[in-house]
Amino acid sequence: NNRVYRTKDGGSTWTRLFTPEDPPYNYPVVGSRALAIEVSPFDSLVVFAGFEVDGSAGGLFYSHDRGANWDQLLLQASSVGNDVNVEDIVFTVEGSDSLAYVGTNGNSVYKLTKSGSTWTVAADMGPSG
Repeated sequence: NNRVYRTKDGGSTWTRLFTPEDPPYNYPVVGSRALAIEVSPFDSLVVFAGFEVDGSAGGLFYSHDRGANWDQLLLQASSVGNDVNVEDIVFTVEGSDSLAYVGTNGNSVYKLTKSGSTWTVAADMGPSG
């Protein structure tokens, strides 16, 4: 599935929160998949969703309000849309910084550091490491 849903009543009803099919991302309906969806255990307002796209590249999307609004975090690309296929997301805290580590399909492991409502992206490990 390439859509993110939320339930508040144990699964009786579901609300669609996000899909990268919609503009400005325009991911294909067929061949796009959400491989990783994580809620930060340190701040339940923060939600990340990682996608892959067959024959192309997916991307990483985030929400700071439990999924009401979404933006793309660019890992390699310089404009929204296809970036890299995201396979895993892990949240942690180091010192006073909230971090997310994002694993991609053989490209790198990215370290994302949160400062206020902004995330700084750094390649933490390349494919050879």
